[in-house]
Amino acid sequence: MKDSPGKRFLEREERLARNMHMASVRFTHSFIRKREHFIKSHHIIYTFVAGVGLIIFWYGIWEGLRLIPIIGNPLVAVLLGGVMVLVCGAYAYQFIGNQADNFRKEFNHVSGELDQVSEDVEDISEELDEVAKDVENFADKVDSISKKMDTSK
Repeated sequence: MKDSPGKRFLEREERLARNMHMASVRFTHSFIRKREHFIKSHHIIYTFVAGVGLIIFWYGIWEGLRLIPIIGNPLVAVLLGGVMVLVCGAYAYQFIGNQADNFRKEFNHVSGELDQVSEDVEDISEELDEVAKDVENFADKVDSISKKMDTSK
Protein backbone atom coordinates (compact mmCIF):
# COMPACT_ATOMS: atom_id res chain seq x y z
CA MET A 1 0.00 0.00 0.00
CA LYS A 2 1.30 3.41 -0.96
CA ASP A 3 1.90 6.17 1.57
CA SER A 4 -0.22 9.25 1.15
CA PRO A 5 1.52 12.55 0.39
CA GLY A 6 0.28 13.94 3.69
CA LYS A 7 1.88 11.10 5.64
CA ARG A 8 5.19 11.52 3.80
CA PHE A 9 5.05 15.25 4.49
CA LEU A 10 4.50 14.65 8.23
CA GLU A 11 7.35 12.11 8.37
CA ARG A 12 9.68 14.55 6.62
CA GLU A 13 8.65 17.33 9.02
CA GLU A 14 9.27 15.04 12.02
CA ARG A 15 12.74 14.12 10.69
CA LEU A 16 13.51 17.77 10.11
CA ALA A 17 12.34 18.68 13.62
CA ARG A 18 14.49 15.90 15.13
CA ASN A 19 17.52 17.05 13.14
CA MET A 20 16.95 20.67 14.16
CA HIS A 21 16.59 19.60 17.79
CA MET A 22 19.82 17.59 17.66
CA ALA A 23 21.61 20.50 15.98
CA SER A 24 20.43 22.89 18.68
CA VAL A 25 21.50 20.43 21.40
CA ARG A 26 24.94 20.07 19.79
CA PHE A 27 25.27 23.84 19.45
CA THR A 28 24.21 24.38 23.06
CA HIS A 29 26.67 21.80 24.38
CA SER A 30 29.46 23.21 22.24
CA PHE A 31 28.68 26.75 23.38
CA ILE A 32 28.63 25.69 27.05
CA ARG A 33 31.96 23.85 26.71
CA LYS A 34 33.58 26.88 25.05
CA ARG A 35 32.13 29.23 27.66
CA GLU A 36 33.39 27.05 30.53
CA HIS A 37 36.85 26.95 28.96
CA PHE A 38 36.81 30.74 28.58
CA ILE A 39 35.69 31.20 32.19
CA LYS A 40 38.49 28.97 33.48
CA SER A 41 41.20 30.59 31.39
CA HIS A 42 40.02 34.24 31.53
CA HIS A 43 38.18 34.50 34.83
CA ILE A 44 39.05 38.17 35.43
CA ILE A 45 37.64 39.25 32.05
CA TYR A 46 34.59 37.05 32.58
CA THR A 47 33.98 38.58 36.02
CA PHE A 48 34.23 42.08 34.58
CA VAL A 49 31.85 41.30 31.69
CA ALA A 50 29.37 39.61 34.04
CA GLY A 51 29.48 42.60 36.41
CA VAL A 52 28.86 45.07 33.59
CA GLY A 53 26.02 42.85 32.35
CA LEU A 54 24.39 42.87 35.77
CA ILE A 55 24.70 46.64 36.03
CA ILE A 56 23.15 47.13 32.58
CA PHE A 57 20.35 44.69 33.46
CA TRP A 58 19.46 46.56 36.66
CA TYR A 59 19.78 49.91 34.89
CA GLY A 60 17.15 48.68 32.42
CA ILE A 61 14.88 47.57 35.24
CA TRP A 62 15.38 50.89 37.04
CA GLU A 63 14.63 53.01 33.98
CA GLY A 64 11.78 50.74 32.85
CA LEU A 65 10.01 51.04 36.18
CA ARG A 66 10.10 54.83 35.93
CA LEU A 67 7.89 54.55 32.84
CA ILE A 68 5.07 52.98 34.87
CA PRO A 69 3.16 55.94 36.31
CA ILE A 70 2.07 54.31 39.59
CA ILE A 71 5.56 53.06 40.43
CA GLY A 72 7.02 56.48 39.53
CA ASN A 73 5.84 57.67 42.96
CA PRO A 74 8.61 56.75 45.46
CA LEU A 75 6.16 55.97 48.28
CA VAL A 76 4.20 53.55 46.11
CA ALA A 77 7.44 51.98 44.90
CA VAL A 78 8.69 51.42 48.47
CA LEU A 79 5.35 49.92 49.57
CA LEU A 80 5.04 47.69 46.50
CA GLY A 81 8.66 46.59 46.78
CA GLY A 82 8.21 45.86 50.49
CA VAL A 83 5.15 43.73 49.82
CA MET A 84 6.95 41.84 47.06
CA VAL A 85 9.95 41.18 49.28
CA LEU A 86 7.72 40.08 52.17
CA VAL A 87 5.83 37.70 49.89
CA CYS A 88 9.11 36.21 48.69
CA GLY A 89 10.42 35.82 52.25
CA ALA A 90 13.58 37.78 51.55
CA TYR A 91 13.13 40.02 54.61
CA ALA A 92 13.06 37.02 56.90
CA TYR A 93 16.22 35.67 55.31
CA GLN A 94 17.98 39.02 55.53
CA PHE A 95 17.11 39.52 59.19
CA ILE A 96 17.40 35.98 60.54
CA GLY A 97 19.27 34.29 57.72
CA ASN A 98 22.72 34.88 59.17
CA GLN A 99 21.58 33.81 62.63
CA ALA A 100 19.96 30.69 61.19
CA ASP A 101 23.13 29.92 59.27
CA ASN A 102 25.23 30.36 62.42
CA PHE A 103 22.80 28.15 64.34
CA ARG A 104 23.03 25.46 61.64
CA LYS A 105 26.83 25.56 61.76
CA GLU A 106 26.85 25.37 65.57
CA PHE A 107 24.30 22.55 65.50
CA ASN A 108 26.42 20.58 63.02
CA HIS A 109 29.50 21.19 65.20
CA VAL A 110 27.69 20.06 68.36
CA SER A 111 26.18 17.01 66.65
CA GLY A 112 29.66 16.08 65.43
CA GLU A 113 30.97 16.41 68.99
CA LEU A 114 28.06 14.28 70.26
CA ASP A 115 28.90 11.59 67.72
CA GLN A 116 32.51 11.64 68.93
CA VAL A 117 31.40 11.46 72.58
CA SER A 118 29.12 8.50 71.86
CA GLU A 119 31.99 6.70 70.12
CA ASP A 120 34.23 7.44 73.13
CA VAL A 121 31.55 6.10 75.51
CA GLU A 122 31.30 2.89 73.48
CA ASP A 123 35.08 2.49 73.55
CA ILE A 124 35.18 3.08 77.30
CA SER A 125 32.35 0.59 77.93
CA GLU A 126 34.22 -2.04 75.89
CA GLU A 127 37.38 -1.36 77.89
CA LEU A 128 35.39 -1.58 81.16
CA ASP A 129 33.97 -4.95 80.05
CA GLU A 130 37.50 -6.17 79.41
CA VAL A 131 38.67 -4.89 82.83
CA ALA A 132 35.67 -6.59 84.51
CA LYS A 133 36.61 -9.88 82.82
CA ASP A 134 40.22 -9.44 83.97
CA VAL A 135 39.02 -8.74 87.54
CA GLU A 136 36.82 -11.87 87.45
CA ASN A 137 39.75 -13.96 86.19
CA PHE A 138 41.97 -12.48 88.91
CA ALA A 139 39.30 -13.19 91.55
CA ASP A 140 38.99 -16.79 90.29
CA LYS A 141 42.75 -17.22 90.51
CA VAL A 142 42.82 -15.76 94.03
CA ASP A 143 40.00 -18.13 95.04
CA SER A 144 41.81 -21.14 93.56
CA ILE A 145 45.07 -20.16 95.31
CA SER A 146 43.15 -19.62 98.54
CA LYS A 147 41.52 -23.06 98.26
CA LYS A 148 44.89 -24.69 97.56
CA MET A 149 46.35 -23.02 100.64
CA ASP A 150 43.37 -24.15 102.77
CA THR A 151 43.68 -27.74 101.57
CA SER A 152 47.42 -27.81 102.19
CA LYS A 153 46.99 -26.98 105.90
